[in-house]
Amino acid sequence: MKNKKNELTISKFRKVVYVVVLFLCMFALSELGTRLVCFITNQYPAPFDKSLAHEWKWAARHLEEKTSYIPNMYEYDSQLGWTNTANYKREVWEYDGKKTAQKTGYIQINSQHIRSDQEYSLEPPHNKTRLLLVGDSYSFGVEVANHRIFSDILNKQYLQNSEVLNLAVPGTGTDQQVLMWELYGKKYRPHVVILGFYVRDFTRNLVTFKGYSKPRFVLNDDGEGKLINYPVPSPQEIYDEYFKGQKKIYSGYYSYLTNFLFTRPYEKILKRRTRNAPGWKILSYLMDRFTKAVKETGASPLWLILPSRDSLEDVGDYDGIVAMSEARAKNLSLPFLDLTAPFRKYHKESPHPPIYRPEKVGGHLSHTGHELVAKVLAQFLQEKELLFRKN
Repeated sequence: MKNKKNELTISKFRKVVYVVVLFLCMFALSELGTRLVCFITNQYPAPFDKSLAHEWKWAARHLEEKTSYIPNMYEYDSQLGWTNTANYKREVWEYDGKKTAQKTGYIQINSQHIRSDQEYSLEPPHNKTRLLLVGDSYSFGVEVANHRIFSDILNKQYLQNSEVLNLAVPGTGTDQQVLMWELYGKKYRPHVVILGFYVRDFTRNLVTFKGYSKPRFVLNDDGEGKLINYPVPSPQEIYDEYFKGQKKIYSGYYSYLTNFLFTRPYEKILKRRTRNAPGWKILSYLMDRFTKAVKETGASPLWLILPSRDSLEDVGDYDGIVAMSEARAKNLSLPFLDLTAPFRKYHKESPHPPIYRPEKVGGHLSHTGHELVAKVLAQFLQEKELLFRKN
């Protein structure tokens, strides 16, 4: 009887081993097949690590071109990753709903990396309220001439007794924008600091490479943030690592098959817009940090929501993030302006000229969009009495 039980146990064990071995063999064959297809088509799966995927893409392009350059509108910054190139100037052609582009002026950056054709003293003028803006390409005004972006319109059309310094940098995440204020913006001693939060920046705060290498905050168990990938390595350093073989693109140390199967589901987890999502926890921390850092200087902070194109519909993909941000801002006593409602109202009542530029040329805010932002923002600043000078 005992021998029979042992035989049954051994038989079950063999079956388990057989199933495991069979599974491993099938997986290995599938992995080899996937790698062969990738080799033939030269199409490789991205790794789970989105930072690494972006870095590989950057490295592949630059190795092919045999250069470590950054586009000439930007320059490397060891603390931010990149910033606007000092003394940059070029002509800009805008569509604004027309079939052909029209020359409308210049994109110009001064020697202080500020989006402007003039220089600024560190001390605010004694008779003016100084506002400072940080943000990404929507605040910068990509492909819109200097005099047609909302910071300039706000300055010259609505708030003549104020001046607006635009320190926005295209492609940046909210983390870089908060650092921009802390590292470079404070010295200008503004009375109001505006962070232009474009809702799709939500996921940029989860990576250390997006377009180029960048710093990133990670949270410990107590919710305190720590910077990683800081200082940021230079383009030449990253290029040399791949050129000399110290790093390799699509190295064999991860499974192509599992990445093909599970990368998209994993990305959806990262992009979740709930209170327990990694992206929201970081964004909440950044709102806290921004509010505290600005108030410590005696200035007034303002969180400005810049909606995405899909927000023009009655229900946008990022409405949940906006709602959670508004609730967090209320808890922090952080002035909060959401432009979603005025954007939707304009789109329904008079959609031409459009708020956004055509998708084929980037889809950012048009001159009309910038005018609308300036108008609503000026009203809000005056209604909330944020233009009252505190320092």
